[in-house]
Amino acid sequence: IPYDELLVLTEEAYFLSKNRSDWCLNVFKILNENGNMQNRLKKHELISAMININLKYVELDGVRPLRLSDANYQLYKNEIENAKKQSLLWLETDVLQSFIQKEKITEKDSRRFILAADIYLTDMIYSSDVDLLPEYFREVMPKTEHSRYLKDYKYVFETIIEKTEENFRNLINISIKPYFGNYYRSKE
Repeated sequence: IPYDELLVLTEEAYFLSKNRSDWCLNVFKILNENGNMQNRLKKHELISAMININLKYVELDGVRPLRLSDANYQLYKNEIENAKKQSLLWLETDVLQSFIQKEKITEKDSRRFILAADIYLTDMIYSSDVDLLPEYFREVMPKTEHSRYLKDYKYVFETIIEKTEENFRNLINISIKPYFGNYYRSKE
């Protein structure tokens, strides 16, 4: 499906939905009903389309300040994206390396955890809510590892997500204040 058609379909599904799970299911329901194309999507394209529609209709759960000009909003959005990138780099170099050195996780696991943290922060920034942490784990890890979550991964995974979120919130509060005051709400 061409991306512009995917955006239209995703927007239609958005209006038929009450939450993100329904929204995703409705995208595929509409896709199934359309006999002109396959009922499959590339994950990154679906996520991109959903983020695009979120930006269009949903307040960013305390992230997006009201009544900013387009130029100021773009500056604000850039600061948020920079803080996200810095947090993920910090996660990779400071937090995950210590878990790798202690042999709590492998280098391959760390790559997957960075992706999970990226998805989590994206949801936090551009969605009205986030999923339960094990959902992010299941999204990036092979199915063979899912049953080992509680025993082998829970502490490390939840620690890295929480630390990354905390780092992001600290960075955003520092970088946004000079431009917009304290628009980003603290975790309540």
